[in-house]
Amino acid sequence: MIADLADRRRAARAQLDELVSTRDSLAVTLTDVAGRIEASHRALADAIVDHRDLGDVTADREALDSEPPSVAVADEPAVEAELVEEEAIEVVPEEPEPEPEPEPEPEPEIEPEPEPEPEIEPEPDPVVDPRDAEDDELEAAAIAEGPEPEPEPVPEEDPRDVEDDELEAAAIAEGPEPEREPDPVEAVFAQLKAEQSRPGRRAHVGVAQ
Repeated sequence: MIADLADRRRAARAQLDELVSTRDSLAVTLTDVAGRIEASHRALADAIVDHRDLGDVTADREALDSEPPSVAVADEPAVEAELVEEEAIEVVPEEPEPEPEPEPEPEPEIEPEPEPEPEIEPEPDPVVDPRDAEDDELEAAAIAEGPEPEPEPVPEEDPRDVEDDELEAAAIAEGPEPEREPDPVEAVFAQLKAEQSRPGRRAHVGVAQ
């Protein structure tokens, strides 16, 4: 197909070259004809027409014989025929060469849609026992307040010491007693009482009894 088109293009180009050469020759011929026409107009304008010579054939022949030989008229129809034939030839325009088809672009890969994550069910709130809550509050309050100080142990008092203290306090409250002669019986009782108030003495007395 492409080779056939190239041959036809070369043939059309050769015909165009022939037409160009024919056009140049016709232009030269037309120039000569135009020159002759102008010369004839000038000669006609300068010539004095004698009405008596109008019907004389010899005068016409003499006038024609005196003109330069004209171009053979038989060539003109041949040239016109060539022009008609050349115009009849259809000039086939050059068909552009088919462009190579572009390669199809690769289709982009479609990424798979990510699977939706499973919804996490909320854990049920644990049931809180109100008594446990109160215990927790009490423990938290105790921790915040700090450890309670341990009570100091109260020493056990001997009831006899308490009686002696009371007697001394009563004696101090009453003030000093007036001096009097000591009673021997009371002195013995006081000595016994003082000996009983001593721990070692009490144990010795108990063993003796």
